[in-house]
Amino acid sequence: MIMQYKNFIFRIFALPIVGLSFSPFSLQAQALDPHALLEPVRMGAFSGQADFAATLRSGASNDPFRLEVRQGSVTYAFENPTEAMRMEFSSDGSRLLRSVGGNFQPVARKDLGEPVRNTDITLEDLSLWFLYWRDAKYDGEHQVGPRRTHKITLRAPRSDTHYAAVNVWVDQETGTLMQMYAYNWDGAITKRFRVVSGQRIDGQWMLKEMRVESVDPATKKVSSRSYLAIDRKL
Repeated sequence: MIMQYKNFIFRIFALPIVGLSFSPFSLQAQALDPHALLEPVRMGAFSGQADFAATLRSGASNDPFRLEVRQGSVTYAFENPTEAMRMEFSSDGSRLLRSVGGNFQPVARKDLGEPVRNTDITLEDLSLWFLYWRDAKYDGEHQVGPRRTHKITLRAPRSDTHYAAVNVWVDQETGTLMQMYAYNWDGAITKRFRVVSGQRIDGQWMLKEMRVESVDPATKKVSSRSYLAIDRKL
């Protein structure tokens, strides 16, 4: 059953941005094709359903939510106040919707810079639409902690985004995201995403905590950080 929702947790920003252990993903013939490397990250395996109790943490504030995985979508359902965000995925893009009064409506691109629940995660981070940018360059193999990864640089096709470019590191063995760096239109880093720890659920390793850091472009120092944690399966 765990295979029914592999990869979705890495889509929470990421968040992408599911788990740290999946079926092996052969990269031998496509190591230099960035779009082939990103394909399992973009789509994952959205079949069946699973619900998780999760938490967004920023400073002393903890905001619990219900993570609902369905065919082709992931929903983040918050309370106090009631609010929900839903990501819908297809082979050629992602779509982010938001509900405050019960009806889901698409999020306009002008609103993508809004923070989610006063954290460092924005609506643009949740949408993951930068993973579908066509201007993608393979930047070689890199070590991220104990994992060997493929680094890919994605560049925005237009200026109606807060990110001009995003670096992503894809695990060579599992085909999942390990970290992402986002840059503004002046070429300065503004956001960092990093998998901090994993956990075993139903016998498989999955994301336990991801760190999201906002970086001051002028000083290049971290100005604030938030954490997304998967607490347990419901």
